[in-house]
Amino acid sequence: MLLTDVVAASAAVAATRSRTAKAAAIAGLLRQASPEEVPPVTAWLAGELRQGRLGVGWRTLTAVLPPGPDVSPGVDTSPAPPPDPGLSAGPGTSPA
Repeated sequence: MLLTDVVAASAAVAATRSRTAKAAAIAGLLRQASPEEVPPVTAWLAGELRQGRLGVGWRTLTAVLPPGPDVSPGVDTSPAPPPDPGLSAGPGTSPA
């Protein structure tokens, strides 16, 4: 599954007020997803990042690169969450 599929389903959900149409768009997307893709797709549709904070600030975004080739990365290429939530906790860390 490509990220463009997730974006298209999200746009379809945002574009309608019909609960039936929203459910159909999400169900159709999840039917296309492999079992390994369901957790990240579900998190993205819910607006959550599996890996927590990205660490990308406004300064980074000001240096936008020119568009690359017309390729959408697959869902399976997304970064996995940390293996242990305790890795991002402790003195000196900020909450996500």
